[in-house]
Amino acid sequence: MRNFFVALMALGGLLYASGYLQNNFQDFVKQGIDRYAPPPKNDQKIQKRNQYEPEDEKESTEDLPTKTTKQLKALPTNAPNVQKIGRNAQNDLQFTYVFRDSKEKGVQFTWTGDRTLHETTLPRRFGLPRNFFDKNSPYTQKQIDNFLKKGSFKQVTLEGNLYTIPDYNKIARDNKAVTAPIYEMIRQYLGKNATPSNIIETLMTFCQDIPYKRPPAARGKRYTGELDVPAKMLTVGTGDCDTKSVFFVSALLQHPTIKTVVVLVSNPDHMFVAYRGVPTPYQAYITYQGEKYIVCEPVGNARLPIGKLGFADCKTRLVAKITP
Repeated sequence: MRNFFVALMALGGLLYASGYLQNNFQDFVKQGIDRYAPPPKNDQKIQKRNQYEPEDEKESTEDLPTKTTKQLKALPTNAPNVQKIGRNAQNDLQFTYVFRDSKEKGVQFTWTGDRTLHETTLPRRFGLPRNFFDKNSPYTQKQIDNFLKKGSFKQVTLEGNLYTIPDYNKIARDNKAVTAPIYEMIRQYLGKNATPSNIIETLMTFCQDIPYKRPPAARGKRYTGELDVPAKMLTVGTGDCDTKSVFFVSALLQHPTIKTVVVLVSNPDHMFVAYRGVPTPYQAYITYQGEKYIVCEPVGNARLPIGKLGFADCKTRLVAKITP
């Protein structure tokens, strides 16, 4: 029954068959790290991120909370980039992220987050059983369908093969409560006259300045396909191309008119985002369902602007639309 599965963690753009990113992608990731994320000076002692220890892994059956704690600030700063996570007196998570905006000015976002939402409800309901792809897996089709639905995965067909991949749209929607504070702080920082492109540009730099690191293929008892959901990404303070892309589109779900897709490509294996708009003559774009979408590279650490792709010869394998 299981021989129809092609057991890989993503389709086309995430086919890490060798288990490693191609060398040119590693070079791309390393660009700009020293310039945009300098280490703190000796006289600037910064609290290490992840100073708390999350609880042991266990399945979550809780309903999704609709809101996080509304305590947030967006301020200019001269401090170096950092991702700092602790707990406040109420045992909520206290986030401090410092990044550089498109003009290379320091920005500090500080907000609180619901600990259960970040540590339990969202990350622990994402994923499949570790033996899901075993050749002799005992699961029935009904059980398979249930695992996919509950674990935020889905099956798609490409070039005659059936692939099991994360359901990026569902993950983005489910994590709106934890990405909403980032969107709100961007609006606060930019002011009431901010345009959609201003918001997208600032969100890109926020994501690009988060250190690059690929998540493990599994967390606890669950196979996660080397993807961290936005709630998890914020607590570990790192992310790769698909992790940051899903976070990026989840935050933009707050905007009433910005429409996005995630794009999986090969040569090299990669994911980026595109948003519906009218590109300038120098901006790269894709055409999806008869409309143009301008490309965005939120992965970093290279600081690519809107409309600039990290790779010239990549091949599109799948486009997934993100809907509210």
